[in-house]
Amino acid sequence: MDQIRLQHDLEKLYDQLAAVQRQIDRQHKLIWDLDQAKQDTAEAWSLLTELETAQALHTTHRDQIIKALKRL
Repeated sequence: MDQIRLQHDLEKLYDQLAAVQRQIDRQHKLIWDLDQAKQDTAEAWSLLTELETAQALHTTHRDQIIKALKRL
């Protein structure tokens, strides 16, 4: 990949990481609200796990792009 493409992909990944972090923050609040209302939190926890997995994948991809940019 060329440098311009990698930089563009990196910018997109930073946006995605920020968006996923906002979703994770909202999900934590939702779980807290559900718990306070003595509601079932199983599905909320499951979604949180999926969000955290997505964040980890984005982070790994970001790190790979940074390494590729350093090699150029």
